Amino acid sequence: CAGVIGVNTPYLPRPPVPPTQMMRALVGGQDEKLYLLWFQEPGVAEGVLDRNAGRLFDALMRRGRPLEEMAERIAAEGLDMNPFRRIGEIEPFGEPFLTPEELDVYTRTFERTGFAGGVSWYRNLDRNWETAPEVGVAKIEIPSLMVTAEWDHALRPEMAAGMPALVSDLETVMIEQCGHWTQQEKPAELNRILAEWLSRRFA
Repeated sequence: CAGVIGVNTPYLPRPPVPPTQMMRALVGGQDEKLYLLWFQEPGVAEGVLDRNAGRLFDALMRRGRPLEEMAERIAAEGLDMNPFRRIGEIEPFGEPFLTPEELDVYTRTFERTGFAGGVSWYRNLDRNWETAPEVGVAKIEIPSLMVTAEWDHALRPEMAAGMPALVSDLETVMIEQCGHWTQQEKPAELNRILAEWLSRRFA
């Protein structure tokens, strides 16, 4: 591996306890209010998402909004960080960035496959923590690029601030006015950043 690029998701220190244990402490046992915990029980999330594929992607695939606006919305919803279980009733937030044809591709695909595969990745959080103890501990010594998004309220840019302690050769670039779905929202800008870094570091 010659180099590594992270997009939105930073390389974080290993947590001292299994991830879901930390999350449950944050929400005080109200698992339904945090989507990662709500995803844990097999069949529950799929039972909602599989029936609402079109509605889900229409609500999710939208341009980012300033973090202050997102915080106000979450506060108004009672600090409920699980829009998925309410997908049939929540109002979409932000401007859509998919064409109707692109949205249809996502919808038809997940109507065919269901969401069990994607949701099951979250069900493996604790097992990943157990079986890969080096992640978040081992230092990355090869050239690395971290691309953050200014308006990603789930993976805020400041979450990458501690990466220099774990990554010896790191460059960080932030894409302004971009939300969580960087590859879909600002593909041209992201590709420009990646191509420039790759050509400069690995010419």
